[in-house]
Amino acid sequence: MKEVCNCPKCGGDRFIGNQTVSREVIVDGSGNWLKNIKDGIYDTEIPNGPFVCKKCGAEYDQLPVQISEDEVVENIIEDFIFDEDKIIEAIDEAVHDLFSNRASEVNNGGVHEQLKFLVGEMGEDEVKRLVTEAQE
Repeated sequence: MKEVCNCPKCGGDRFIGNQTVSREVIVDGSGNWLKNIKDGIYDTEIPNGPFVCKKCGAEYDQLPVQISEDEVVENIIEDFIFDEDKIIEAIDEAVHDLFSNRASEVNNGGVHEQLKFLVGEMGEDEVKRLVTEAQE
């Protein structure tokens, strides 16, 4: 399966690139061009850069290839030694801080933001069950 590239800036998936094409032509006995053959155009190589995002205009020398979050995690694990307690503790604290800050933002946003968050995390049925049980 061919990998799809998206613009890191806007998410666009269409780019303007360059490609060499050839045209069949009619020439005289000396090799001088006389005229083009109507449907005689064909590609001679794959497109190359620079590539410009059609949506936002960002320019890239190569198509921007994104890797999955799992691949990013695997790369980090390969690059660092995770036996060290300091690293594990720093990761634990970062996760806790991020979720704690996000929880504060959601709770400070009121009931609408809280329910929106819960529906996104748990699904509509589970949120309805939670609210129903709380009313009992």
